[in-house]
Amino acid sequence: MGKMEMRMALLEPANNDDENKQLVEGYAAVFNQRALIWESEWSGWKYMEVIDRNAFDGADMSDTVFKYNHGDVAMILARASNNTLTMNTDDKGLRISADIIDTNNGTDVYKLIKRGDLNKMSFAFTVKSERTEVDKENKIYTRTITAFDKIYDVAV
Repeated sequence: MGKMEMRMALLEPANNDDENKQLVEGYAAVFNQRALIWESEWSGWKYMEVIDRNAFDGADMSDTVFKYNHGDVAMILARASNNTLTMNTDDKGLRISADIIDTNNGTDVYKLIKRGDLNKMSFAFTVKSERTEVDKENKIYTRTITAFDKIYDVAV
């Protein structure tokens, strides 16, 4: 098993007909777009990453959780295994929908998302397979993730 990694995407309140639910949705990952992961000021090399359209096929997402921040002590707000977190791929990427628990902490996080103070999310994962491309002339290293092993969490 590889090391756990994290990436960032956008999050927003869902169009919600049930005023008692605290639904949020967004894309945890977007397919086939180069993202700058890091650029070396010293060497000028750029390290890019791309997520292949089929990278989530077969990934273990059975117990993925939606959290405020990452880590073992982070607040869990929804969970795939009890269907309060759903994740589906479409032509754009991995779309999530979370029904945030209505505890004090959950309501606070939902209000911060609704107001726009919290509007990004990231996801933690391990990689099953990847390919790399090195463009020495332009100093660009591109990693394409072709398969994820496990998705641990998506986090606001």
